[in-house]
Formats: sequence, C-alpha cells, structure tokens
Amino acid sequence: MTNSIPKRNPINTIILVFATIIAVSSGTFIYDNGIRYFLLFFMLLFLLVPTNKNKVSYKKNTMILFYTLFSIHTMISVIYSVDKINTLKYSFIYLSCLVFANKSFDENQYGKLFKYIEFFIIIFACSILISAIFKDLMPQLYFLTSKTAEEIERDISTGAFAGLAGDRAEAALLMLVGISLCWGQFCSKTKKTSIIVLKMILVYLALFLTSKRTLFVCSLIIPVLALLLFSKGKRKVTLIILVIIGAIVFGYLMNNVPVFQNIIVRLNKIDDLETMNGRSKLWTVSLNMLKTKPIFGYGFNTFNKVANEWGVRYGGSLGAEWIYQGHNSYLQILGELGVIGFMLYLGIFISFFYQVFKIHKRKEELTKNQQEGLLFCTFLMIVLLIYSITGNCAYYLNQIFIQAILIGYISTLYKSIKRKGNDQDENQGGNTYIS
Repeated sequence: MTNSIPKRNPINTIILVFATIIAVSSGTFIYDNGIRYFLLFFMLLFLLVPTNKNKVSYKKNTMILFYTLFSIHTMISVIYSVDKINTLKYSFIYLSCLVFANKSFDENQYGKLFKYIEFFIIIFACSILISAIFKDLMPQLYFLTSKTAEEIERDISTGAFAGLAGDRAEAALLMLVGISLCWGQFCSKTKKTSIIVLKMILVYLALFLTSKRTLFVCSLIIPVLALLLFSKGKRKVTLIILVIIGAIVFGYLMNNVPVFQNIIVRLNKIDDLETMNGRSKLWTVSLNMLKTKPIFGYGFNTFNKVANEWGVRYGGSLGAEWIYQGHNSYLQILGELGVIGFMLYLGIFISFFYQVFKIHKRKEELTKNQQEGLLFCTFLMIVLLIYSITGNCAYYLNQIFIQAILIGYISTLYKSIKRKGNDQDENQGGNTYIS
C-alpha cells in the first residue's frame, strides 16, 4: 500500500536521501556496520507516514502485483525455512523495497533521486582513479569502507581499485549504474553531448580499473542497445563516432599507461576454468535443492546454510565456514523458493519489459526527461538481469533496492501514460492506448 503525498512534502526529501544512501553504500562503512538496515527501517517508517488526509493508493498493474506476491511468498517461506533469521531478514528487505516501488512519487521526485545517485557515482569514480594514481592514499581511508587497510593494500597490489566504494564488485556495479545514466542522457539529449562524453570516459575508466570483467562486458552491451534500438539519424552517427573514439582511447591506454597495462596482466592471470568450476559447484547445490524440494524450496536466503551443511566450501583461504550465495540468482531462487517463487520472480521482469515496450511505443509523447528515465531503467535492468546469471543481484541490499527504483519509476511512468491514453480516449472516443 502507498500514500499519495504532495510534491513539496519534506518527507519526500527524507525518503530520497535514505534511498540514495542505501543504493550507493553497499561497499562503504555503512555496509560493514549494518547501518544500512537501520536506514532501510527508518525509510520504511517515513514511507508509511499517513499524509494528504490519509489517502492511500495502490499502483494497480501486473508488475507491482507480481512484486507483491513474490514478497508475500518470501514471508510465507519463513514458516518452513531452514534458516529462519536470514529468511526473515530478506523478507523485510523485499517488503521495504516493495513499499518504496509502490510509493506514489511523481516523475520529478525520481528525477531528483537519479541526480543524487549520479552525484555519488561521480565521486566514487573519481576516487577510483585517484586511488590508482596515489596508491598509498586509500589504505589510510579504510575506515570509510567495509574493508581493512590490509585488504585494501592487497587489492591495490594486485591491480584492482575500488576507491571509496570499498568493494571492487560493488564499485563496478555502481559504475554500471552511472554508465546506464549516461547512455540514457545521450539517447534522450537531456544534457550536452560534451558533458555526457566526459562522464562516460570517467565511469568507463573507473569500471575497468575495478578488474571486474563480467560487469565490464555488460557495460558494452548498453551502447549496442543504444545503437540498434534507441538512436536514429545524426544521433546514431554521433554514437558510432563515440564508440570508435572510445576504442582508440582504450587501446592507447592499454598499450601506454602502466596502471591499465597491469589490469590486462591481472585479467589474463585469472583462471577462468577455476572460477567457473567454483561457481558450477554452487549451481549444483541450487539444482539439488530444487530436486529435493521443487515446489516451495528451503526458504528464502537459505542457500549459504544448506551449502555449508552439504560440505561445499568456496574460497577456503577466508575460512572453512565461508560461503557467499549461489552466483546465479535464478538458480538460487529456484532452490530456495521452488518453482512457485521462481515464476513469481520472473513475472516481475516480464511485466517490466512489457510496460517498457508499451511506453516506448508512445515515446513521441514523452518529455526528454521521461525518455531519459525510460532508457536508463531499460538499459540498467537488462544488464542487471544478464549479470544475475553469474552474480547475486537478488541478494545484495543495494542491488535489490536499485531494481526496486527501476520498477517504481517504470510503474509510475506507465501509469502516467496509461492515464493520458484514457483521457484521450474519453475526449476522442477512440481506443485506450495502453491496456
């Protein structure tokens, strides 16, 4: 349920501040000290504050319905979960994200949120480049991250940089968010091309310096989508020129700048077979969980406990009991919530792209800011779903919350376009544009 609140209500600002911190803070000291859960709790309280004469509204569309049913299913799984505490914790996370996604924000509020997130991403990107140049600086600022000074020094010595984002995987994902924002701005022409290009160079370089290959490859999917689907005329020519220039600059850096040369060496030393063998063991656990309890699974977020009980260890240097999620969100959800939970989860994203398709069909009626939001959400959701094949997007708080932001915006835009179509139908006697 959501509260419809006035545009200038200060509660909105408080919620957006909380939302920004939760979205960008996973690898920082906030993550390390569990502060993010308190932020999520307080944000939920503000989301539920009765306003505007206590009027309550609900976004009546299929995507929000699937999100609601999935969240309810995670809560029900507490009953039979083999790890009730973790199941309860993650049920709370999804319930809070559902309330946020269902909040009656207008598009201007989402626009502010996107700007806040972009601001922090630029800061993190700059810190990554600075840490690559001044390698002794970041270990002294370890208290701002979720790592110790020794862990930061070890990462830097191997040629991996995370800057103030703390964890290089989290840093890479934030850069992916920034890249999606930049391409949304480029295709919708909401900013000067020169400014967008400078930001792109910054976030792409920062992403590469994290040494996360999968996310870097995912980032290259976005310009391909932009070129094939969302650009035309002079904009398409400009995009092709940008890609060519980017490739030339990238090639120069790889051959002439020691920091980037070290990244290439580091990536070449990573044993792909070993990495995939490790993940395949985790995937096998998920599949065996599905075979054992195919309908309802073992309960949400129980993978780690089950894998440990079955004797699976990953990264033994960090401790015999250490295991971290299934590295395939789809298989893990199948094992934890069974076929029912998996179908509800897929339903969220099928509905998401259905609504994106319906909105895109009427893109001429969108403002430039609406087009930017639409493209940003589309680009980012596509790469997050691809990354989920080997990643844990359904299990890290900031990534869960970022997806909730995308779902909330598309739901809001879809509702706006649908209402506009209904108004035209009443005025013209025609058919409704969006069903």
